[in-house]
Amino acid sequence: MKVAAKNIAGATIEIMETGGEKKAATGLFNWLKRKNKVRMLPEIFSEIDRQLETRGEVVAKVTSTRLLSGEENSQIIEKIKTLGRYHKVEIENIIDPKILGGLQISFGDRIISGTIRERLNNLKRELSKNKY
Repeated sequence: MKVAAKNIAGATIEIMETGGEKKAATGLFNWLKRKNKVRMLPEIFSEIDRQLETRGEVVAKVTSTRLLSGEENSQIIEKIKTLGRYHKVEIENIIDPKILGGLQISFGDRIISGTIRERLNNLKRELSKNKY
């Protein structure tokens, strides 16, 4: 019997809400491993994001060069709420020194990038267009 990612995602969200995220993640991974379906993880994660977003919930991935403070996270959450139809926003902090500075925020189908690396790449691209 073929089980759709949509159904697995729905069951995982239910477990997350009643038993916690750790229990849901462990149960999901163990079940996929037993069924030899670990390759479905990216599709399931995308479906979980889609279902949560439909309900007005979103996980924002915030990439910076350092761990952000609670106040900084709160400001990002409030800004995301004003940009979309979200009433519940969670932050997943990602530390990446390669961005050099600034922030990259991705949630739903949006990416907001204000990293120094991106600014430098844009400048390089613009300068390479001008042949003096």
